[in-house]
Amino acid sequence: MLALRTLRAIKLQAGLQQIAFQQWVDVTNWKAEHNPENLPLSLRIRFDIENLTSFPITIKRASFVFGEPLRCTYSLGENTFLSPNSPYKAVVNVSITPEQSANFQSNLIWLTVKGNLYHTGVLARLTKEITHQGFSGVLRCNQSETEFMTEIHMNPTTEQPTDNYT
Repeated sequence: MLALRTLRAIKLQAGLQQIAFQQWVDVTNWKAEHNPENLPLSLRIRFDIENLTSFPITIKRASFVFGEPLRCTYSLGENTFLSPNSPYKAVVNVSITPEQSANFQSNLIWLTVKGNLYHTGVLARLTKEITHQGFSGVLRCNQSETEFMTEIHMNPTTEQPTDNYT
């Protein structure tokens, strides 16, 4: 009985120690730019993928879908190394309609954004798990401001790796 309690205590302690090594990424610093004289009409969207933890992360794969009414998918290269506090600078050109172009100049436009990031960090050596962070939101932008409003937050979850991640 004592051995069983000791084993449970050791497992609990190991689990608590792993918490300090959990890692995640944030997608920040959104900026939309538009030149209505450039054809085809598009927004240039810039954003950062940041590792705010103390240890490196390897992004196994990541994709972002910008949409409605026109859709654009941006994919990050496989096995992208992400150092702590050194953001990956992403740039994507998203096609927009003439109506959206006019609204960007004088008002606001709204674009849906959905993303999925799969990454590994220091714990992957022990657990062999992949961390998945999915998110969804709306990019609200015009000439002077860009704001990303989260609908589904990027809470990390772990999963066992498959061929899609390696």
